[in-house]
Amino acid sequence: MMRGHGVWIGVGAAAITATLALAAGLHALLYTAIYLVAIAPGVALGTAVFGRRHAAGWIAGALVGYGTTQLTLWAAVAIGASSGWMFAGAWVLQAVALGVITWLIGPRSVVLPEWTSSDTRAFALTLLLVPLLMGPPYRKLGYVDETGTKHYRAYFTADFVWHTALAAEVGKHSMPPRNPYLAPAPIHYYWTYFMLPGIVSHDGPAPLRQVQEALEANAICAAALTIAALFLLVRLAVPVAWAATAATTIGFLAGSAEGAWVLYLLKRSGGALAVVKDLNIDAMTAWRLHGPRIDALPRSLWYNPQHSTACALGIVALLVACGEDASSSSMLSPLAPHQRHVTRSTVSSSSCSSSMVSSPPTL
Repeated sequence: MMRGHGVWIGVGAAAITATLALAAGLHALLYTAIYLVAIAPGVALGTAVFGRRHAAGWIAGALVGYGTTQLTLWAAVAIGASSGWMFAGAWVLQAVALGVITWLIGPRSVVLPEWTSSDTRAFALTLLLVPLLMGPPYRKLGYVDETGTKHYRAYFTADFVWHTALAAEVGKHSMPPRNPYLAPAPIHYYWTYFMLPGIVSHDGPAPLRQVQEALEANAICAAALTIAALFLLVRLAVPVAWAATAATTIGFLAGSAEGAWVLYLLKRSGGALAVVKDLNIDAMTAWRLHGPRIDALPRSLWYNPQHSTACALGIVALLVACGEDASSSSMLSPLAPHQRHVTRSTVSSSSCSSSMVSSPPTL
């Protein structure tokens, strides 16, 4: 990405850094440094696929790097290589493997529309959703009152507290992890996302031995990547950058159709707006319509970052599908066998963007 974009990149980075420090504490910055090292091999791969000058290379690479690091840690635990130095060695082997793949792929194997300074500015402004969405609730997460009692808002008492026990169990290096509430039964849950925070809080430096702080920092980083990935996909479907920022912002802040329905019911019945404070808006489809519960995007970031990260990885696949294969000899050519010229108008009318842009995922 070009030097002239540095100021806006700095704005986005500063917003995320401030969110980490204020919401999860200063130790979160140390955790984030480890997080960045962990995902670095994937970034090299991503920039090889999409190019260094396009944000897709950095964001897709970071997501792939996070995924491969979790699998690497899982493999290390599975073979009994469960110590700090062995984890580091496994990461090096992963970096070498991804480096070889990067070399084989060659430069910029998938071509997306040119990334401009307007895109960088819109991208940075979109990242301001990270402090807006993650800052206030995570700042109060586990608040300790004058009696020493910790407080958690509704739903954090379920998901976040459960994930705390899960990550602590993952850090014990058992394979498969034990169910912390039903030992010695194995856990039946999607736990791979929690490998990094679980192991860092168990085997990392002393300041990082608080599993909840690790989970908070990890979730904020995951939220930043998810928001960034969705912006990249939306940007392919619209002609100007500001429209992508507007659409992504609306999707995260006003994407709840059931919420709009509840507001309509309240207005029609003359009920007080304060009633929504005591409602699980995302469960209204089940309570009133007897349908499935549908999580809005912010809820996925707050309570279920493993889901939002998986969705973001799915967006990476869509970016590849929407791109132009730069070389018929590329390793990625099976993913895009019919070369074509990619413009924002062709992508906006294609199915590769419609499924994610038109509606939030059901998690």
